Amino acid sequence: MRINGVEAMDIVDEKGDTDAIKHLVNPHTYLERNPDLPVIESDKEEEISDVTMTTAHIRPKKKYELYSAAPREMFFHFNLLQLMSVRAAALKAGVKETTVRYWLNKYVEDPDNFVIGKTVEQSQ
Repeated sequence: MRINGVEAMDIVDEKGDTDAIKHLVNPHTYLERNPDLPVIESDKEEEISDVTMTTAHIRPKKKYELYSAAPREMFFHFNLLQLMSVRAAALKAGVKETTVRYWLNKYVEDPDNFVIGKTVEQSQ
């Protein structure tokens, strides 16, 4: 039989177990009503005292990319000599834009002490 273009499903009308959903929701009641079922010792509940839980906020460690001198030199070449935008020069050099903005800020703050080819060692 089709209703609105959709095939109707067969309906089976039989008397079901009225406690079936309760058995799914509460297994303890089911076990009490069926004492002849085997119970494994590890399935029995043990007395558990109340435990106060606290939430620990753990921040993941930052993953730093260590760049050699070549990408830094490439960025400054594209940015300062070829007058590319910071974003375009970062993409061309293969370096994250936030990293090159950090390098550029360090260069602007103190251009005399900033070494373009300098690599920074990460302390552990």
